[in-house]
Amino acid sequence: MLSVDISLTSSGVGAWEQVVALTYAALDLIARQGVTQELSARFEAEGALAFKFMEKEADPSDYASDLAGRLHVYPPEQVLSGPILRQGFDAASVRAVLEALTPEKMVVTLTSSSSARALNQSANHLTEPVYGTVYAPIELSSALLAACSSPVAVPSLRLPDASNPFLATEFTMLPPSPPPPEAAAPSVVRSDASATLWHRVDTSFGSPHASVSLLLKAPLVAQSSTGSALAQLYSSLLAEGLKPVLNDASNAQLSVSVAAGSTGFELVAYGLSQKLPALVRAAAAQFVSVPLERYAAHKQLLVRALTNEAATPTPTTFAKTVFSQLLSKIYYTPDEELAALQASSVSDLAAFRQALVNASYALGLAMGNIAAEDAASLVGDVTQLVGRQPLPEWQRPTQAVANLQGQSYLMALDHPNPKETNGAVRLMLQLGQLDAHQAAAAELLGDMLEHAFFYELRTVQQLGYIVQCGARAATRRESLGSRQ
Repeated sequence: MLSVDISLTSSGVGAWEQVVALTYAALDLIARQGVTQELSARFEAEGALAFKFMEKEADPSDYASDLAGRLHVYPPEQVLSGPILRQGFDAASVRAVLEALTPEKMVVTLTSSSSARALNQSANHLTEPVYGTVYAPIELSSALLAACSSPVAVPSLRLPDASNPFLATEFTMLPPSPPPPEAAAPSVVRSDASATLWHRVDTSFGSPHASVSLLLKAPLVAQSSTGSALAQLYSSLLAEGLKPVLNDASNAQLSVSVAAGSTGFELVAYGLSQKLPALVRAAAAQFVSVPLERYAAHKQLLVRALTNEAATPTPTTFAKTVFSQLLSKIYYTPDEELAALQASSVSDLAAFRQALVNASYALGLAMGNIAAEDAASLVGDVTQLVGRQPLPEWQRPTQAVANLQGQSYLMALDHPNPKETNGAVRLMLQLGQLDAHQAAAAELLGDMLEHAFFYELRTVQQLGYIVQCGARAATRRESLGSRQ
């Protein structure tokens, strides 16, 4: 059985037949172009890499159960590696599978809350006897079956390339730099008007992996609700544009993400160190050239999300909003961002993109199996693309929190929805400036307390569903009167 799971928007639910037909267009493309020996070799190399660096299974009993099930499919010597390592290329088997994927053998299951509501109001619905699920059989139209039997070619569909540019072949470990990595703090290897970069070689785990984190500080993001809203919209478009890169990267045991924050954007990449710089450069290149053709669709999705958040906040969301308004120097509410987003245009986003390219400042940290010169080189390449003009220190936005000056404050508010029966408590203890050992102790204490709080408040007393605890750091504190 070949299962294809597709997540749909509300518009997608209404056009589910087109989605099914598009799936058959993809299968037709595979059948026409074929799974070649070269493409199979790529998949084989990716599987070997995944198996080589596979993480330890978390639950031994679940793993044992999984292995027992594999014995129905694989010989004993392949039970551990069977689902991951590819055993050669068999063109005839591939062709046989593709020929079996006909519309006549298709089962379509469509689930959505809107469909369930409609079914409940219909006299023709059925009810599953065990779980009480409401459903109704859907007759596949002759037009859909015809579209699946003779799919129209879709130019935007394509097969993966025969080679993966992020596939690592070199796993040499760097010698640890004295003092031992466990005790060495990151050192500054670059500090100028465009970027500051901290670096530390860490090979204590014996793994050829590294991580790179870049915070791109952008005044335009922090200075207004318009900048904050456009940053979220830009991040959404960027995530879509990065999908082809992310697909190759994830198959090569690499990951990268770019998210909008209160003072700019954060780029985080992790994986095998040989190809990690190439991935960061590819993400930075996409960052400065995000296509805006899908502006309207992404704006609609973000408007819908902000509307829901502003109109019907959960107690935890409402508490977070009030908490952030009270303590954070830079914070814009969903209502403010929604109003700014609705008033924006694609030309505003284009100007926003240009401002990002021209004026931003990079704060970076590179750690793991990566040399200082390689880290400095990739950050240099990023700043050639982003932040082309030096940004004076006074223009670099910094998040700050209110200095409570040792005082205690309590605020109790009614939820804006009078019918909301749940509540939320948000408590912060301001620890002040901590040294490295104190900060590590605070992090450890937060991890320990979260489990204890969760068990006591949720499992034992059943006072809440969401229970979280942890330590976090702010760049600086300011007096209450000086906050924006």
